[in-house]
Amino acid sequence: MRLQTTRQVLAGTLIYLASIGHGIGATDPPAIDVDATSNTGGCPGKIDASTRYTVLVHDINDLALLDDFTPAYTYVIRVTATPVSIAPETPFPTTQGTTVTLAGSCTYSSDSAFRKALSDVKNAIVASDKINPRLTANHRISLSVSAAEAVNRTQDIQQLLACTAESPYAAYQNDPLFAWFRKVSGTHEFTGHANLQPNMNYRFQVMQMYDGNVVDQLDWRCGEKDIVTLSVGPLFSALPSRSYTHQKAPVPPGSSNVNDVLVVNGNSHESILGAALINVHVPLPENTPDWLGFSISSGIVYKFGDSPNVSALGYFGGLTFHLYRTLFLTPGVHVGQFADFPPGFYPGAIIPNQFGELTPQTRTTAHFGLALTYKTNSFKKSQSGSGQTSTTTNTSTKPGSGS
Repeated sequence: MRLQTTRQVLAGTLIYLASIGHGIGATDPPAIDVDATSNTGGCPGKIDASTRYTVLVHDINDLALLDDFTPAYTYVIRVTATPVSIAPETPFPTTQGTTVTLAGSCTYSSDSAFRKALSDVKNAIVASDKINPRLTANHRISLSVSAAEAVNRTQDIQQLLACTAESPYAAYQNDPLFAWFRKVSGTHEFTGHANLQPNMNYRFQVMQMYDGNVVDQLDWRCGEKDIVTLSVGPLFSALPSRSYTHQKAPVPPGSSNVNDVLVVNGNSHESILGAALINVHVPLPENTPDWLGFSISSGIVYKFGDSPNVSALGYFGGLTFHLYRTLFLTPGVHVGQFADFPPGFYPGAIIPNQFGELTPQTRTTAHFGLALTYKTNSFKKSQSGSGQTSTTTNTSTKPGSGS
């Protein structure tokens, strides 16, 4: 999995922070699950109207600690949306919860002895590179590693916890050590919320943050994933569209001698036709901007109006870059029929009396063309789901931290 910095994941037009909570109530909005067990990031179903979704992330590492015994990681959910026509690998491993039980009675003879034992246990925990990311090279610790280390400390912590049921140690019941230990058997999850809109594509990101930097990330996309699309629009071609007529003209110019001469119409090197292209989208690197894409395009072109002596149909193909899978710009080759001069004639040539029909010489030729087409349909399309860019930060872990 490729890691990214916070600056690399900023995208979209609007970022808003939403509060998060733990667990989902019966009245909560529909959920998008990030499931570590099956290594999947979920997608919303078909969205017909603006809908508030809950993004529920399981198996975060809420057991990692800093030196001051505060949570080491914050977690950020970012949802980036791009307009339509416009099973990722999870970094959070699963772990089995450990049941916390009280065992035995208090064995400390004085308050000072209890406080020293409490301090020693806490110092030993934050001195472990399985708990404290500062002590690791990449500042990344999996939940399963931290949970296993917490289980190894169970006996010492339970011995201290048993004392809190007695006086004078009851005041220590809310000590950060015991709050941390209760998390071992918790759900290890957090939730965020985002308003998803119809006709949008979405990029979901779950980022594990340490000291303001992204140390792990889960990234997946939902929405339009069509492979082939159809687009139509004008084609600007360098293939001339000539036609030939005869008319009376003085020969030579300015004289009183009038003859039938050959007149060439449409002799410019630019012509405009209609194009209907099939676009096959090319897979792109993950860091490619959402608004940009490439495809291989080909299809038929049609010349509007009269096309004497030549077919109105032609072929065009080229390499395309597109914006939001909506606007397609394709430089390529236009193949079509070309009407050359009738045999023996040239512009201004005198046409003998009673010559008859002017029949051009036709041939198939290829010229440069530039198509500017707009998407009309997808041949294969997934459900579209959603919007603006929204960011949800797990503010319940490390106050003052975020993206």
